[in-house]
Amino acid sequence: MRLKRGKGQTNEMTEMCKLIASGELFVGVIIFGLSFIASDYNKDYILTMLGLGIMGAAMAMFGFGLFLGLMDGMKNEKKLAAEYKLSPLKPSRHTLKEKNPDWKPLP
Repeated sequence: MRLKRGKGQTNEMTEMCKLIASGELFVGVIIFGLSFIASDYNKDYILTMLGLGIMGAAMAMFGFGLFLGLMDGMKNEKKLAAEYKLSPLKPSRHTLKEKNPDWKPLP
């Protein structure tokens, strides 16, 4: 039996990174949009590059936070499975042999 997350349960790390990344993405879109309006100030496309850079950083932040949140969730799941003596996440060789008696490991 595997531990399953109930509906609405999320990881705090993932939620924090999602909130920060959405704020950064909003600011990046605003600056990118303003770069088309402020054309006299934006002769070297500084605002365009700044807006795109902030949006790229927001995406990288979200990806990194999601990765850390998933790793933390897997660690907690393994810890809880060991604490409650539940079945491991991957089937062992013994369970594979029980399901298929002709099973042999690869040489």
